[in-house]
Amino acid sequence: HTVAYTPKVSGSYQIDIKIPNTPEVQQVAVSAATDSELSGTFTIVYLQPGFDPISSDSISFDSTAEDFEIALRNMSDIIGSVEVSRHNCASPAISCSWNVTFLSFHGDSNMILLNKSQLGGVGDVEIQELVKGHISKSIIGMPRTIDVSAGDIDPSMTTAFGKGLVKAKAGEKSTFSIQPKDGYGNDKQCESSDLFYSAIYPEAKNDDSTVVSNNVESSQQENIDFCSFNYVPLTSGFHTVAIVYATSRERQVIT
Repeated sequence: HTVAYTPKVSGSYQIDIKIPNTPEVQQVAVSAATDSELSGTFTIVYLQPGFDPISSDSISFDSTAEDFEIALRNMSDIIGSVEVSRHNCASPAISCSWNVTFLSFHGDSNMILLNKSQLGGVGDVEIQELVKGHISKSIIGMPRTIDVSAGDIDPSMTTAFGKGLVKAKAGEKSTFSIQPKDGYGNDKQCESSDLFYSAIYPEAKNDDSTVVSNNVESSQQENIDFCSFNYVPLTSGFHTVAIVYATSRERQVIT
């Protein structure tokens, strides 16, 4: 089997693969004695260590699956909910069997018993375990912890912050920072600061004193890595700050 998944949030996770619960299935089969026919009723008895024996309501020798289930309801505190199916009952007076599936009982159940004191013409009673119940359990090597790291930097998700984006003073260094993020918004370390580029444009149309900031530093605050940009504006007035990221490097081949 191949399990594929797409994590979207970085961090440490515990991954577990389990075999699902297997419900216990037991079969109750009754058959008539030679030259006899079944008649009357019987009850199902369940023995649980630490509890008194508990009995079902009376069940007819030719009971339907639905009536069999109803008769077991007063045992639900011990065995939980069950599902019953009827088999080999073409001639109920000769033989009939019912499969009892323990839906909410986890693990291997004790065998149920049959009280046949009110059952007439009975020749044989057989109760067998068709499916042994198993609780859910992890496969070998599980669970294990995996580390999900952030993906590639996505400029559309990356954020900028700092005083240098709000105000600055001509001739003095100003600083702002960016927090690289992947396409799902996970913080990413500033490992490729040389791929970021910023430029500060004066608002005046005839002013060509554009400040290009290539002075990028990697910083850390509260265990979060980010890139810090330094620039020195030359003129007063409103400026536009542009920050771009090179999603791929240009390559040229010289022959």
